Amino acid sequence: MSVAKPSFLRSALLTYGTQLLLLPLSLGAAALQARLIGPAGRGQVSLLVTAVALTSLFLGLGLAGSITFHVASGKVVPRGLVTVLTKYLAGVVLVLALGIALVHRLGGGTALIGSLEPTRAYPVLLALVSLGLVNGWLAATLSARGAFASLNSVSLAVGLVPICIYAAVMTSGPAHAPVEFVFLALVSAEVARLVLLFAAVRVAERGFQPGPTNEPLRSLIAYSGLAFACDIVQFLTYRADVWIIRGFRGDTELGQYSLAVSLAELTLLAAGAFSTVLFPRVPTLARSEAIRTTTRVGALTLVTTAAIAAVGFALAIPLVPRLFTEAFRPSVALLGILLIGVVPMSLAKILGNYFGGTGQLKVNLAAAIVGMVVCLTGDLLTIPRFGATAAAVCTVVAYSVFTAILLIAFVARSGQSLRSLAAGLRVTTGGLQP
Repeated sequence: MSVAKPSFLRSALLTYGTQLLLLPLSLGAAALQARLIGPAGRGQVSLLVTAVALTSLFLGLGLAGSITFHVASGKVVPRGLVTVLTKYLAGVVLVLALGIALVHRLGGGTALIGSLEPTRAYPVLLALVSLGLVNGWLAATLSARGAFASLNSVSLAVGLVPICIYAAVMTSGPAHAPVEFVFLALVSAEVARLVLLFAAVRVAERGFQPGPTNEPLRSLIAYSGLAFACDIVQFLTYRADVWIIRGFRGDTELGQYSLAVSLAELTLLAAGAFSTVLFPRVPTLARSEAIRTTTRVGALTLVTTAAIAAVGFALAIPLVPRLFTEAFRPSVALLGILLIGVVPMSLAKILGNYFGGTGQLKVNLAAAIVGMVVCLTGDLLTIPRFGATAAAVCTVVAYSVFTAILLIAFVARSGQSLRSLAAGLRVTTGGLQP
């Protein structure tokens, strides 16, 4: 027999509550990291983390989302994916190792790790990509099963790892190689996540009957292909500025900008929680119910994010220089600009997962491509002269354009007018129970 899933609202609120509990841990870890390595060091680490994310994105092929969709739809059970994903991971590790060696030999290592020491940074890059892929697959399985309580528990436990390591380093006295401790924190967090997620999946699967076990990799990729394309386009849109800023303005300005981006992304915690819970629910709902639920969740997310952005910026003005030192004061103005785009982007997260859950991924891809053209054109034209401020403005414009396209498509494809959608909002507990 299958296990009954908790209500949408309960799962979403518990997930958001967990994110709120993680907020001080994230801020504390970021503050300690900033004090440990300074703006230039943070810029170097940001480049490495961006390289990890980009590499994971390309090599991951969007399989995490496909796993969630297939498992939630009952088309496959997780144990049927173990063999094929194990072989795929082995291939990824080999390809990545050879790719790193080739890039380094051709003199392109600075694009991946900047001025970091290659013998230390490359192994970290390889480890973080490998761990990140496996953790993404495990988390996708738990999401499909509606095991958000387990996901939340794992997130809380893992959130303690970096701040504990940074605090230990700070209290033990001056560090001779502070960036090394950042590497240790990043890898340790992912190792802890792997162990806890694996245990959680084993427990979650006990409540489900055996089902289809032979799902070829090509079947997963058939769904994930468009999602993969969307992810690639969006990543290039919102992360290419890292390399552009570093190339024209240096590590220090990149470090200040990366802090502002990190703080702005915290404002999207509510949107992330609601969209995460929505995605595996949509395939199980009737079309009309999926539209109603998405409309209500989108409205709630938009209002919540706007309120969080306003309060967050008010707090950031006095707190950022105190928590992260005066060297990061320019991050406050950058944060203020970015928050203007974060509010509409919160709605885009909801709409994007609706289209993903209903198999309409071409809509997401079209919106992403337009957003990429707008953002990258603006970045290349303005960052060399105006720096991080221009990057923030271009990001806001791209967020807004991306959201507008998704909203227009949602209204058009729902078969309802804006007035009828607005009339059906009434965000109540009962309306979010499916």
